[in-house]
Amino acid sequence: MHTVPASLSWRAHPARERRLATAATLSVMALASFSSGLFMQQPVWSLFAAGLLTWSLRRYLFPTRFQIDDRGITLTTWFDHRFVGWAEVVHWQADHRSALIAGRRTAAGLIKGRPLELLFGAQRDAALNALRFHTSRDDASRRTHTAPGIPGESPACDG
Repeated sequence: MHTVPASLSWRAHPARERRLATAATLSVMALASFSSGLFMQQPVWSLFAAGLLTWSLRRYLFPTRFQIDDRGITLTTWFDHRFVGWAEVVHWQADHRSALIAGRRTAAGLIKGRPLELLFGAQRDAALNALRFHTSRDDASRRTHTAPGIPGESPACDG
């Protein structure tokens, strides 16, 4: 059994972790921005396109700080701050690089709101252990999680 620290905190920066993909992404962004300015025949459109592309890829281009503690999960960036308490988590699903945390059900039983994407970075195992620990502690009957490709787990696990 793995020990789970009282609080786990880390920073994930996908652009820094995957430099070749980042170089390709930035090249495509520059080409698209330049092309939009040429097509519209006004340089301001190049700036607009560059800003729009940067905003749409902000979670990839800029670092994100995550914290898992007894209260819940906190995501902090320079443009966003989100918190999901453990009582709100009704489902989570993990892959090799991230987990989606879904919370809040409607009266009809549908999951409402946008899920929180938890990027693992170099803390994949510790983050998964903390998620398993905190979501299995209380009222496991209303929670599910799936973690495909993770050794020792079935594709769909309750609790």
